[in-house]
Amino acid sequence: MAKQKAMIQVYGDWDKSYNELPGLIRAMKIFILGTMIEYETIPACNVRGEQLFGKKIFSKLFWAFNACIEGFPFCKRMIQVDGTWLYGKYGHILLVVVAQDGDSNIFPIAFAI
Repeated sequence: MAKQKAMIQVYGDWDKSYNELPGLIRAMKIFILGTMIEYETIPACNVRGEQLFGKKIFSKLFWAFNACIEGFPFCKRMIQVDGTWLYGKYGHILLVVVAQDGDSNIFPIAFAI
């Protein structure tokens, strides 16, 4: 419990972080022009299955930066998808799609949670 309390003090709690997500997505769309972002939420329900109006639950997020989109045609014709579990209160998976550029360096293409 002490570790969880320390993590909350350093990084904030999970619910607050997820509630900030729509604002961060709006900022990315405004300040990183050409970035492709799609996210999905589902309606929140109480234990009886009744919908809680004004409340949503994060479901999925996809993004690809414009520089990655524009650089992709210059990569080798093979892509790889790698995933890792995100540990914590909510068990999502971070997926990263990568390719190789002409110098055999890893080139990120898109990301999804």
